[in-house]
Amino acid sequence: PYSERVWKTTTAYALYCLALAGKPETSFQEKLFAEKDSLSLLGKTLLLKALHHGNGAADAQKTIIQDLFNKIKISGSSLAHFEDDEGFEGRWIYSTSLRTTAVILQSLIETKTQTPMLDGIARWLTARRKAKRWMSTQDNLHYFHALSEYYLRFEKTEPDFIAEAFLKDQSI
Repeated sequence: PYSERVWKTTTAYALYCLALAGKPETSFQEKLFAEKDSLSLLGKTLLLKALHHGNGAADAQKTIIQDLFNKIKISGSSLAHFEDDEGFEGRWIYSTSLRTTAVILQSLIETKTQTPMLDGIARWLTARRKAKRWMSTQDNLHYFHALSEYYLRFEKTEPDFIAEAFLKDQSI
């Protein structure tokens, strides 16, 4: 049931995993970059991460970053996000705008991209959390991963709170 676009997103993810493992597939990265206009935002983001960790061409990385920022949505309150563009077939890989925005934020931080938009993206994610729930565990995972990376890189104030988790009414 996967569309070609979803397969390309999955391929970009595989290339990222290989690059992280120290086995980048440069020729496949270059081939996918040549097809970048047919990639979704999530696919482009995963390819950016593959190029970054696989020492891919700096120009290719800059091009992808510019492509991402060409799709950013900014509201009057300086909140910024990205609309998921996987299409209906993206349901097979749990695509949502929240997940796409979170992955892009985390990726921009991971690749050390300098932009004032990071604050607006983080604020959009935080504002969306007020809904109290997400549609999937994927949303939760990427939300917390992105904001954790954001906190580690930008927040200087040490948190002053205590968190407690319970399992069957027992504090763990």
